[in-house]
Amino acid sequence: MPGIGIIGGRFGGGSASITVGVFSDAGATIPITSSDFGTTIYIKATATATQENFTLFIDNGVDAVVPVTEIDSATSYIFDYTINLIGTLDIYVIASDNINGIADSEPFEFTVTSIYPPSISGNVLWVDAALESTYVLNETFVQQLNDLSGLSNHLSAPTVGNQPLYLNVPNGINGMRSTAFSSGKFLNKLGLSLDVISGNSVWLVAKFSGSGTIFSNGSSIGDSSPYSLLQLSGTNLVSHARNGTSANIPIVYGTRYLVEIHRSPSTERMFINGVLKYSRAVWTTGNRNNFYVNNGYFGSASWDMADMTIFNTAISPSDELAFRNQQMTKWNIV
Repeated sequence: MPGIGIIGGRFGGGSASITVGVFSDAGATIPITSSDFGTTIYIKATATATQENFTLFIDNGVDAVVPVTEIDSATSYIFDYTINLIGTLDIYVIASDNINGIADSEPFEFTVTSIYPPSISGNVLWVDAALESTYVLNETFVQQLNDLSGLSNHLSAPTVGNQPLYLNVPNGINGMRSTAFSSGKFLNKLGLSLDVISGNSVWLVAKFSGSGTIFSNGSSIGDSSPYSLLQLSGTNLVSHARNGTSANIPIVYGTRYLVEIHRSPSTERMFINGVLKYSRAVWTTGNRNNFYVNNGYFGSASWDMADMTIFNTAISPSDELAFRNQQMTKWNIV
């Protein structure tokens, strides 16, 4: 994505300049040049003269509007920034003052080292709820959630009446953006199949509030024998896979959860908040080519959705653990 193109000293006319450092602690004592996706870093901007209106920019076209803390008579500020970008980032700070004019920093190059979904083989859907670019909105409703995997498997509402509610900052899960589903509100991607030969993996960050289908991979909305269907039955999560159902997994309404369902051709495992809840034998036959979010054989549920990620392969144990840790850190799940 093109950067914002800020170059140190570009604005000119000011009597101050700014230096930027990145640290792992709020006191700005431990400098770093790289960190994991989903962690919080602390960016210290120090001006050579008094400045006001310090603003942080990340050079990927995103203006990172975050709180700042003054630590030294209006010449030093600390930004706290939770990384939700990938790759090599350029970090800039601009400040202005009526007396000393405009000052800007040279770029500070920073590397995000943790894995993210497209770096894992088999990623076919990645919805990052924290990013504003994920959403195509119809006023206050979600018309589409953009797939960031690179395969354009966007989740879309079939009609205006099916569009779920958009939860902007700070109303979503963990104070970030999210999508609120309720009766009759659903998204789907027709033609997205879950691979039952090499396996698949579905990841979901959610907060539940009422019974129904959470997601389903079936030949139609009402398919009674999908390859994979997650149901909220009262205060229990239940997984369905052709030849039977899992045990009831109790949840608490209003609590943040990371739900993982991992499939091989013969086995299904469910993790809740990093804890293995069951491992059971499954089998599949036939063809199931559509993916529905909040619709299926058991109708629609009520819940809020943050991130959703699908891999059409059985990912490695190391990638599974790394992505689990990243999601739990990002969404503050314990």
